[in-house]
Amino acid sequence: MEVIINSLEEFNSLITGKLPVVVDFYADWCGPCKMMSPHIEAATIKYKNIVEVVKVNVDTLNEISAKYDVTSIPTVVFIKGGELIHTSIGAISPSKLNELIEEKFGITAAMMVSTEMKTEATEEPKKKSKKTEATK
Repeated sequence: MEVIINSLEEFNSLITGKLPVVVDFYADWCGPCKMMSPHIEAATIKYKNIVEVVKVNVDTLNEISAKYDVTSIPTVVFIKGGELIHTSIGAISPSKLNELIEEKFGITAAMMVSTEMKTEATEEPKKKSKKTEATK
């Protein structure tokens, strides 16, 4: 599920949070942005609880795009601890996006497995409780 930032306040709160952030700067009319949209959505799911992956519409939140000198879209920026650490301009493949996320934020396969196990452990009791409620 895509996460679209709707305000400067929401954005500022996110980039100063605990998790590193990937920001996809896009516009609804941009063809290459539309091509990248499924890649961004897949990254949102793949890196859940490890990296925040969000989208910022340059037409509605131009103060954020100006802050990061976004003059061409799509542009993907990587932010850690509130600081810009990398910028990628132009459409990129899903494998390149994953490579950049893992490289720039130091994400390892072990981190991915650990997070998946934690997610499954918290989701399993929810499934059981729904079954229990259904049998009552």
